[in-house]
Amino acid sequence: MQSQVYLPISPESVVQLQQIDRALRAGEKPAQAKALGQVLATLACEVFDAVFLALLTAQITQCQQHVTEGQGALEAEQLLHSLHASAQVITEIKQHIEKYMPYAVALFRNQRLLPLVDYLQTHCIEQRGVQHYLHYAISFAQRQNYLLQLQAVQANDAPAIVAAIQQLIEIVDVGVDALLYKPKEQLHLNFILDKSLNAVIQMCCQMGYKRLSHLATELDPHRAAVVFQHFLQFLDASTIQSY
Repeated sequence: MQSQVYLPISPESVVQLQQIDRALRAGEKPAQAKALGQVLATLACEVFDAVFLALLTAQITQCQQHVTEGQGALEAEQLLHSLHASAQVITEIKQHIEKYMPYAVALFRNQRLLPLVDYLQTHCIEQRGVQHYLHYAISFAQRQNYLLQLQAVQANDAPAIVAAIQQLIEIVDVGVDALLYKPKEQLHLNFILDKSLNAVIQMCCQMGYKRLSHLATELDPHRAAVVFQHFLQFLDASTIQSY
């Protein structure tokens, strides 16, 4: 059994990708590599904004309010510092994406880009109602384990915070493979470029995972439950049979 993870993206980015797809299929001569690189970077940054930055922004606002009102001011200030550090890490990751994602496809002719665009539209993008998503599959067990850890945290089980973070990292890592490594294979990069791009992806992952792991040591069960509940919204409640 499998469950899907749905990551919201803007309709503008989807339209731009569709326009590039039509140009490639029509055999138009103008190079599409630059436009595609920018769209890919935008899609990735939109995911980071929705999944991570929106959560951090809300938590920062709440902590600032607690500091202003004097509610656990010292604890709130310490957490506020950590949240700002986390937001800075996300910003740095986005900067790396905006720099290197266009570089990955910049030198390719149009015919080399079509398999990648086709793969993204066929395997990675889905429309549900009016909203478009990047999506990928995780095992039913991974989803259930995350739910169990969330329930434990909600029951004030502090040690479960670390386990929930590790399960979250595992789910994110599946997405990295499905939405970055697998699409990248469609480009058939040479050894040097492939190795360089892999290094950038791994560096960004390590930055993010390290920060998530550190955050697990700074959250009490109540605040951790809010954080994990935020991520739950991206996990589809239904499951599909895996063949």
